[in-house]
Amino acid sequence: MAIVETEYCVISDLISKPFSRRSFSEKNEIVKIGRPCPVIPNLTSVHKDKKREYIRHFNTSQYDNTIWLRGSSVLNKLYCWPCLLFSTENGVWSKVGFDNLNTLTVAICRHEKSINHIKCFLQINTVNVFKLSNPTPNTPNT
Repeated sequence: MAIVETEYCVISDLISKPFSRRSFSEKNEIVKIGRPCPVIPNLTSVHKDKKREYIRHFNTSQYDNTIWLRGSSVLNKLYCWPCLLFSTENGVWSKVGFDNLNTLTVAICRHEKSINHIKCFLQINTVNVFKLSNPTPNTPNT
């Protein structure tokens, strides 16, 4: 379900201070907040053919179709949630943001096959299994 983002944008916060440089409690809070799926009314792309001009608008149903896709209505861009959290590369899906809706389907397919995305996706699934629920990183759950 898409929500309208308020003043705080977890994505812009993660871009300014990466997940890897955060304390355990900060990481835990980000995981609790979850993946942002806001309505992004200003994310549009113009497509022109020989006779017409089309304006594409981002449809929030894309969040359901692509489980890793997340957006920012503050930045008007789309991101890969696992790559945003765990990637060390400065890529489009992890730091810059994707905004060309004319090539979104192709870009999603290409990104899903990238080695970096696969590594980050495995990392986030490991985090989701453990839910960062231990009070300290080295204390086992009882």
